Amino acid sequence: MELAYVKLLDTKYGWTVELDLHNDFKGLTPMEQQSALRTAIDSDTLVEFTFRDDSGNTRNYYCKVSSATGLERSGHDERGVWRLNLVEP
Repeated sequence: MELAYVKLLDTKYGWTVELDLHNDFKGLTPMEQQSALRTAIDSDTLVEFTFRDDSGNTRNYYCKVSSATGLERSGHDERGVWRLNLVEP
């Protein structure tokens, strides 16, 4: 007798997000935002990502940054734009 089956995997989500670090945001300067972003990229821990703002917290996911690309200004100008790929583990 031979048995065959298909293993059903849990649904995993992924997103591509673009972060504009040209202005202050929630009291953080572009330089502070860059620092926090680099910490999240280099971290081995999962980062909370909220997909659309809702009051029920039903669209919060814990993700790993799988890739990051940044376009930064040079010199003392810390502004820039980053594109991240986030993946649920």
